[in-house]
Amino acid sequence: MRSYRNFKYLWLASGAMRMCLMIERQENASLSKRFAGIEIPPDLKWSNFFTMYLATFVMSCLMILPAVLQPAFLKEVITIPEEQAGSINAGLQSMSYIATLLFVGLVGILSDKVGRRILAISGFVACGVFYIMFGHA
Repeated sequence: MRSYRNFKYLWLASGAMRMCLMIERQENASLSKRFAGIEIPPDLKWSNFFTMYLATFVMSCLMILPAVLQPAFLKEVITIPEEQAGSINAGLQSMSYIATLLFVGLVGILSDKVGRRILAISGFVACGVFYIMFGHA
């Protein structure tokens, strides 16, 4: 009988502790800033967080741009026959996605060793150089 009472008190104490933790989490959640369902850490400035999302959006647009321009480039500039243009375009796009998958891990390791800022700047420069070269091809 004695062990049952101890278990009952222990269970009540753990329930009260869980309630305190839930209330504390709710208070902390109401104090933290959120953007699109993502909690912004308190020590991160809003401008830095917004700049990160803006840079991600710009890079996504730049990565999609060749996929949009490539079919017209293949047909009008290189003058590939229309019946072959689809398979050539699909092959080139598939190679691009495979290369992206292969290099994501390498870039992550390089980012940890060298730093994100240097890697981002060199990526922007390389992207600009290759877009200029693409226009002159």
